[in-house]
Amino acid sequence: MRHKFLSTKRLNNENGMALVLVLLLIMIFSVLTLGVIGVTSSNLTLTTGERDHQSSYYIAEAGINVRMQEIQTESLEAYNQHLENPIGDSRDAIVSAISTGLNEKKDFNNGIFLTEVLGPLNDEYPLKYTIKSEGIINNRSRKLTKDITINSPENNDLAVVTDESISLRGGASINGSVATKSLNENAITLTGGSSITQNISLHPDADNEKVINVPDHYPEEWWLKVQKKSYPSLTFPIFPTYPENSENHDNIELSGNDKFKWDLNSSVTSISTISLKSNTELTIDVGNSDKKLVVSHLNIINGHILIEGTGSLKIYVIDEITMGSGSSINNDGDIDQLQLFLKASDSTTAKTLKLSGNQKIFGSFFGEDTNIDLTAGSGFQGHILTGGTSVNISGGSDNTTKLFHAPNAHFSMSGGGSVTGRIISKSFEATGGSHVIMDKIEEDSLSTIYDGSNPGDYFFNQNNLIISTTPTKEQAE
Repeated sequence: MRHKFLSTKRLNNENGMALVLVLLLIMIFSVLTLGVIGVTSSNLTLTTGERDHQSSYYIAEAGINVRMQEIQTESLEAYNQHLENPIGDSRDAIVSAISTGLNEKKDFNNGIFLTEVLGPLNDEYPLKYTIKSEGIINNRSRKLTKDITINSPENNDLAVVTDESISLRGGASINGSVATKSLNENAITLTGGSSITQNISLHPDADNEKVINVPDHYPEEWWLKVQKKSYPSLTFPIFPTYPENSENHDNIELSGNDKFKWDLNSSVTSISTISLKSNTELTIDVGNSDKKLVVSHLNIINGHILIEGTGSLKIYVIDEITMGSGSSINNDGDIDQLQLFLKASDSTTAKTLKLSGNQKIFGSFFGEDTNIDLTAGSGFQGHILTGGTSVNISGGSDNTTKLFHAPNAHFSMSGGGSVTGRIISKSFEATGGSHVIMDKIEEDSLSTIYDGSNPGDYFFNQNNLIISTTPTKEQAE
């Protein structure tokens, strides 16, 4: 009996269980702690790797930007030096100035980048280069590339710029470059021996073969003229406010070969009508200061207006400008001395400025809504800015307009009409041997009539290279 009791007592003895449980808990917590440390360490490694992966991209991008800035600086300095001392070809000067090949590694934000410039990849303008850059940090690396194109003003002088179509037929020609923002089919059409001598710039999203329609016999080399480029919107500048607080003057009406000299003593003068008939002559003396003349009706049926003095004359016409016979305004005079303005009509019918039959204007014209019609041997020498919807040049009309800014207008040329300068219009059409010859525009010559703040001023710049780049791309490993 005593033996049985002792056996039962030993079986019910729980001494030492606490120690076993503590050891078991310590083991479990140790395993969990090691697991957490392992996961944390793994996450830290992944985070560090991802950070280095991203950092290597930014380092490579910095290398691209550094080399791109160097190329821009080197090419612009070389080109400007060539303009001052034009010996040889500007292309050769630029190519010699741009540093190509492999560069030494450069430190950047605890990493390094290694850059390489390849090019030029062609023998003539536009010059094309490729920049390669590798960013390296903590044994992580990424490689990027960027293409850069340098276009010379000599090959990128825009003669015609439109929002919509450019159509040349019947031997019409454009001596210069053209550009359109249109993506429409056949937006640029050439038929019947027509030609464009320099580049054709299309919207970056344009399909070349869809937008351009030329005869099948055009050689493959012709398509090398085509390039992609973005241009600002072709908007119309703000029409100026007419001056007030003027000195009133009696009407001037001349006829029968009369000649009259008018000394403008006031800075601003108002007159209702100036009427010239029968080959009369009105000489306006502005003295040595700039003068403004507000006229309701400028009616030159048969006569001539001459300008004397060293100052300039701005004529603000309220109602109408009428030209007849062989009449002229400032004929053979300094075009920078005369600016003509014509207000919009109060009705829905736009006003028209028409020159024909050897009528001449030497000066600049700014019409708020004026349609332009230059025909039959007439001529306009100066800038023309208009918000009208129609411009027509025909019948041998010869115009050195420098800038013809008509962004709302369909611009039509026919019958041998010619323009020397630059045309900005909604659409453009030329037929019958008409031609446009690009001519350099001096921005200073626009300062008296045009404020230069309009996006159109982009097209005036003739003195800088046009440098464009593609988006940065990553090289596959």
